[in-house]
Amino acid sequence: MSEKLRPHVANLLEYLNQKSERNEDLALGYFRHLFKSTFKRQSDAGGADGYVPGHFVLELKGKSDDWYQAFFQALAYQNKDLAFSIVVVACSRFLAFWRVDEIPAEIRRDVLEHFGKAPNTIGKQLASKYKNQKTQILKLATWYHEELMWPIFQSNTNAVAALIDNFETSLKQGKKVRQVITIRNFLDKLDIMKEFFDKDQPIKTVRAFYAMIHERWDELSTVALSQRISTKATFAGTEITDLIPNRRADFKAFVEDHMLAPKAQQNTDPFFEHFDLAIDKVDSEFRIKHGIYFTDLDLSRLAMWFVKQRLPNLGKNYLVIDPACGSGNLVTNWRSPLELRHKVVSEIEPELLYAVEKRMKADSWHNNKFTVVPKTETQEGLNFLDRSATDYLEILKTALAEKDQKPDKPIAFLCNPPYRNDDDKAADAIKYPIHPSILQLVGNEGLNQRYTCFLAQMKLICDEAKDSGFPEKSILLLFTKSTWLTQREDFQHIRRQMRSVFNFERGFLVNSKEFFKVKAEFPVAFTIWSYEGKEAALNTESALRLTDLTWLRKKDLSAIDWDDQQSVDDSCAAIMENEQTSDVAFGLKRQSLKEWCGQPQLDFKRGRRKDETDRTTAGGLPTGDPRRNNKKSYGESTGTIICFMDNLTPCR
Repeated sequence: MSEKLRPHVANLLEYLNQKSERNEDLALGYFRHLFKSTFKRQSDAGGADGYVPGHFVLELKGKSDDWYQAFFQALAYQNKDLAFSIVVVACSRFLAFWRVDEIPAEIRRDVLEHFGKAPNTIGKQLASKYKNQKTQILKLATWYHEELMWPIFQSNTNAVAALIDNFETSLKQGKKVRQVITIRNFLDKLDIMKEFFDKDQPIKTVRAFYAMIHERWDELSTVALSQRISTKATFAGTEITDLIPNRRADFKAFVEDHMLAPKAQQNTDPFFEHFDLAIDKVDSEFRIKHGIYFTDLDLSRLAMWFVKQRLPNLGKNYLVIDPACGSGNLVTNWRSPLELRHKVVSEIEPELLYAVEKRMKADSWHNNKFTVVPKTETQEGLNFLDRSATDYLEILKTALAEKDQKPDKPIAFLCNPPYRNDDDKAADAIKYPIHPSILQLVGNEGLNQRYTCFLAQMKLICDEAKDSGFPEKSILLLFTKSTWLTQREDFQHIRRQMRSVFNFERGFLVNSKEFFKVKAEFPVAFTIWSYEGKEAALNTESALRLTDLTWLRKKDLSAIDWDDQQSVDDSCAAIMENEQTSDVAFGLKRQSLKEWCGQPQLDFKRGRRKDETDRTTAGGLPTGDPRRNNKKSYGESTGTIICFMDNLTPCR
């Protein structure tokens, strides 16, 4: 006696028997019933009709002859970063699946070479290209039973049920593959991953992720959960902390269900280049709180080219130090002609220091060519500002000695110090201690700008370098706000202190919003300074001429082939010689506007007179201006000057 088909099986069979009108929900309901919440669709599946991550991709089509196009289209979802080991195709009177590793290598390579095209376009093109292999491809199907669609076979519901059971079992037993992490999807992975970590320590997600990157996570990598401490795990010896105890099994399952794309396993640096995006994804307040604005990678390259024109042997002749290394874009930029021979990096934030160390270790060129202070295994950062210059130099010498390095080269500070965005009230005030010697140099007015404290400490270190065993003639290579170079009173003290011992060599300006993630727009200066000594008594009032590149856009630098030295030289020289490039003078003493125009200040806003108290026409503002309702009045209705106020054009 024939049994009635289960509802989801009956729906699948109804879908397969449709000849014209397609009700895809019949087929989708079948797969949802089997795979529950793991079954993804459309926007959650890269546009595919159906997808179970790491398992299979599903493509639905109309006519039975469309199965071949659907086969290639489904395979092309690998180009959308979907990870699957099986391709399932369902059409009118057709149901089959293939194991990806059994599909001819030639076809799989051809699909990948069409990267960037839409999967349906690839499906049409390759179905036409390989039309003579259609029969062969069908024979390679892991599961295909033509008899399923025979009317005489379908009349026996027991036979149909048994065959569909066989399909389900074969599909579920199919080999699963890990989901692939790429530079295009890693932020989405981080967003999921942070749910496994303590809500008060979201930044620990970034450490765990970059541990995976450093270990070049592949299909064999595993997570070890601590048997003693429920908040810890390890990746190949790297400790992961601050897991939520009842989510750590989920964390292990999630991580072991992923792997780096093969290309990413060969070159992990692009992930580190986007370290700022990773931090912002898990903790949007972290960088604001610490005043961190990572240096754009291409801007770093331009700066290194700029330095080479004046100091061609920087890497050979100087010990390069970055006390605020951030994501490492400046100090890891070894592919520039400077080829920094040995670098010392430090950071107040241990999470940043950890990432830079992993970044350097991932690049074989940096082997034994860098020193991290302090060692990341101490889980500590190094505050550049809370100790004397002498103490910091002693820390450097100790760290160098551990690497069999000597303090036998002048210091070159290569740095983009942290700074607060003046317009961003969310930024916390400086809470860590600052050494009294720095406070004395900065002055009270400049204290709330962190980068001025860095300038002061660098000056003090250069003052003490000779007595600590370092050669003289230190240099500074700095990204800073440009305001301290002007005549603004609140920077007067630090400006005079710096310019009394440092000779300005050259510099350029760029637009802050173009290359840094800041809300305000202001010029950022990259400047080169040479230390002349405490007794130099240099002119502190002369103007400084910087090259104005505020017209430059990020896309202009991104278009340069930084691996081709001739292209780099030609492109960077063209930027400097561009008709939009000019020199601007900083530090000139300028006459005030009041003195220049000879016009005393006039009170545009005034209190209403008694006879104007109840009048709506008091003052000279236009009838529709909302400020006419204010207690104060503006100007005179009988005046001889018309004032246009559109929030853009000043009064005239």
